[in-house]
Amino acid sequence: MRLLLAAAAVAFAAPAAAAPYPHDDYGDEIAESLPSPEAIEDAGRAVDRAMGALMNVRVGELAEAVDPGRDPRRRDETLGDMASRNDPYFEQRMRGTVAGATVGMGVMMERLAVLAPVLRETMRDVERQVEDATRDLPRHRRD
Repeated sequence: MRLLLAAAAVAFAAPAAAAPYPHDDYGDEIAESLPSPEAIEDAGRAVDRAMGALMNVRVGELAEAVDPGRDPRRRDETLGDMASRNDPYFEQRMRGTVAGATVGMGVMMERLAVLAPVLRETMRDVERQVEDATRDLPRHRRD
């Protein structure tokens, strides 16, 4: 009995599934708009270089202005010097974080590309459900 009901449901749903969707390329547009793996890697390298440059910014004089009792030998200290003073592995951890984020972004883009067709089908299904739900509603004209 359940098999018969399932077959009937599939038979009635087939024409609706085959109906044209006005935005049939919706999933393709999403997939095509995602950055390529190469672009993600390039962005990761750019962020890594930017972080390296930021770590070379001299902040010793600024720190001395805020804390006049500060050791004057640290006047040429950089942000990287300050960050790694108590953490000798700071730079490696920072670069590892950037690399990890880059890998994570690549994985997320791959998953979005895979999900794009599912999103398209979901939009089709929502449209069909709204049409079915509103089909018998009275139509009001505004004058």
